[in-house]
Amino acid sequence: MNFKRIFVFLFLLFSSYFFAETKWNIVVANWIDLSDYRDKSIASMLKSSVYNKLIKEKNFDVQLSADNIAIFSITEANNISLSNKADIIVYGYYYVEGKSIFVITEVWDVLKKKLKMRSEAKGVVGIDIFDTIDEISLDIKQKIKEVLPELTLEEETEVKKLRQTIYEKEEIKVERQFYTKFGVGVDFGVKNATMYYNDGMGNTLSKSLNANYPVFYPMIGFMIRYWDIRTDFFGGPMPGWLVYNSKEGGFTTVSPVHYMNFSISYYLPFFNKQFALGLTVKLLNFPDRLESYDNKLILEGEDLLPTLPFGFNIIWNPNKTFEFSLSIIPFVSQYKEENKSSGIIDFKRVKYYVPFISLSGAYFINRDIGVELEMAYASYDLFNGSIENSQEKLRSESRSSIMNFIISFIYRVDYSELSKNAK
Repeated sequence: MNFKRIFVFLFLLFSSYFFAETKWNIVVANWIDLSDYRDKSIASMLKSSVYNKLIKEKNFDVQLSADNIAIFSITEANNISLSNKADIIVYGYYYVEGKSIFVITEVWDVLKKKLKMRSEAKGVVGIDIFDTIDEISLDIKQKIKEVLPELTLEEETEVKKLRQTIYEKEEIKVERQFYTKFGVGVDFGVKNATMYYNDGMGNTLSKSLNANYPVFYPMIGFMIRYWDIRTDFFGGPMPGWLVYNSKEGGFTTVSPVHYMNFSISYYLPFFNKQFALGLTVKLLNFPDRLESYDNKLILEGEDLLPTLPFGFNIIWNPNKTFEFSLSIIPFVSQYKEENKSSGIIDFKRVKYYVPFISLSGAYFINRDIGVELEMAYASYDLFNGSIENSQEKLRSESRSSIMNFIISFIYRVDYSELSKNAK
């Protein structure tokens, strides 16, 4: 009896898998207002109403397009369909004139590259706008059902083959990308410095200084993704680049921060390849910010090369519109020694007590252009002194923090698509 129940259960399970009914994958996009006086609320109501009616049909698998892109060409309709892995896209236009509204709806078949339906409807705008939208969307649903009936077995086989061909090409296109980034950063550094000096009578005195140093500087970077491997570079300002020191009130080639960031990441095979984990190398060079004469801050560069500049990063691409990343360098430290005469060694040492952390988010306005905002933070102690007869003597010490805000403009290129079009 138990074996019989198990057999029936397995039969039903495999039957539901192999004989499952194939549904039309439909994405509902936007209706564009062509009126002189534009009311986006009507577009939103049309999109929502059509979607709510189509999802009730058992042979439709319906989703809403997240892109607020106006569709004025077949290329744009194809791109939105492919990004949502849809067979069919529904979109349209409308025009308001006085108390009347004219709605045009188109249904594009991305699998067979042809227009399935084009309908026109007319209604009244006013206190009955909700009833008008409901009647128009109901008419649209009925006409879509006429052109998209339930699939026969032969049609199911054809649709599956077309999906496999088209979606595989789209995966290749999505996973081969190139970014270029140009940005402007601002460094809101804050420090508490203590200077030590001799008063000429053998006494060591100290002098404290609390200050910040907002400086604006240029940044540049790029990203290359090939299949599941991604490499990133972002850095600046490089030595000699112009920066704007708002404290000094002018441009200068002396920057309070130099850094370059290299990373290589791998997109994980699960979660639809939305997450990537990687290794990061950050070459830091924070110049000496402690020299002070008459409480005036002087920015001078120092070649304090980092030791153990390795960390990790996490990248999240929930869709084509957004990208987020987190980078942490937990073990970095910096040190420099210089031999002087008579066995005296000068040293500069940086010790981080809050590791270098950066968090960024990017938003792509369309398929090519994006904007990224990054925030980076670190806190460290900087010691400046000398070693004589194995005795360490400090000339200055400080506890400083770095807070960078960087805004970048991104240009994204899908070079697999370019090579495909070239063919």
